[in-house]
Amino acid sequence: MRLGTSVSGLVAAALAGLAAVSAKSAVGNRLAVILDAGTPKDDYSAFFGSLQQRGFDIHYAEPKSDFSFFHLEERAYDHAILFPQKSKGLGPELTPQALSRFVEAGGNLLIGASSTMSPAIRDFARELGIELADRDSLMVDHFKADKEAKDDKHTTLLLDGFVKSPILSSEVVKGAPVIFKGVGHALGNSPLLQPILQADSTAYSYDTKEEFEAAEAPWVAGKQAYLVSALQARNNARVVVAGSVDLFSDAAMTRIIGGKQAGNALFARDVTQWVFQEKAVIRAFGLRHALANTTFEETLPSMYRVKNEVAFEIQMQQWKDDRWVPYTAADVQLELIMLDPYIRANLEVAGTTTEATRYIKTFMLPDHYGVFHFKVNYKRPGLSYIEERQQVTIRHYRHDEYPRFLSAAWPYYASTATVIAGFLVFSGLWLFNQPTAMPDVKKAQ
Repeated sequence: MRLGTSVSGLVAAALAGLAAVSAKSAVGNRLAVILDAGTPKDDYSAFFGSLQQRGFDIHYAEPKSDFSFFHLEERAYDHAILFPQKSKGLGPELTPQALSRFVEAGGNLLIGASSTMSPAIRDFARELGIELADRDSLMVDHFKADKEAKDDKHTTLLLDGFVKSPILSSEVVKGAPVIFKGVGHALGNSPLLQPILQADSTAYSYDTKEEFEAAEAPWVAGKQAYLVSALQARNNARVVVAGSVDLFSDAAMTRIIGGKQAGNALFARDVTQWVFQEKAVIRAFGLRHALANTTFEETLPSMYRVKNEVAFEIQMQQWKDDRWVPYTAADVQLELIMLDPYIRANLEVAGTTTEATRYIKTFMLPDHYGVFHFKVNYKRPGLSYIEERQQVTIRHYRHDEYPRFLSAAWPYYASTATVIAGFLVFSGLWLFNQPTAMPDVKKAQ
């Protein structure tokens, strides 16, 4: 009885820690959780309880049921958690194509993998550029193994290889290690991928059925093995692939290591806040441009002249604690492009309000005419992608806009003036000077 009370208290403490930050998702609260048939939800009570405390409306379903991500061609859920561990087939609504369609529609996914995961999850992860280890494989580390676990093969690990990014808070990075028992994976070269938890240099992938081959030639080993990784699609949908479902279990979250609670609870909080877009969400709006020293109009100009002085403005904000607040950064840039950038300059902070930061830049357009784009392309690891653009036309001078007198033409002006002056002098002399009368030679004779 005392043991049950103690475990319940630890679960409650973990749940309270997870719910300490009650941020809500910026994109919605509809959450689908896919579990194997017969999997008790009580094994993850702290994890699912924290999600409910944060305002998520959870719908539980099983593989091969009538579950679907879409209803009447509209997305029925904003987020999904896939924790099936033993089901070989997930049904027609959980195929790699269906998962890809959900992400393309803006849905967010948290996937918990295992050594006996469905091939559908493996194939979907491969589409993301995440290559999961072979079936029946587990990560082994004889130096980072949990000594208190009854695990002679050293597959229960204590890991602190956190990759610094906006996904994890300093509380997690500097905190206790997490308990991990699962599969590793290798990452492709996609710039959309972001590692979260990395294996130690002494870890390797171990095939439980072919121990000798795995020991001699492990599928992945050392720092090349990743345990939890994320991907943010170009439409800002987010996916996290964790190599262990037990990472989110009550047993891991309530475990005491060296007198301190394991870092699983805080790690799960940070990962879910990111993947469900409760944090690290930014956006831009209010893109405007006009001639310098003029007011911005509701209808943006579609044409400028070469060498015009132009003012550009945009506003940015981030989602924090259930509301939009200003987002201020020193590396936000503006590009003026026509195939290639003609101008790239840092935007300057012009002021902030309670909801947004206003950036502005005044500059001279290039001496080149054509169809250009004002473009703000702000992409940082872990943050939402911002790509705003506005098309404008830059024309050359009209015939009546060129300068009347060019310095390079002064010799020609001088020669013209000399010719005119000479003609006037010659004409005056011709008109006002009479010819001298000739003497009459015959009369004199």
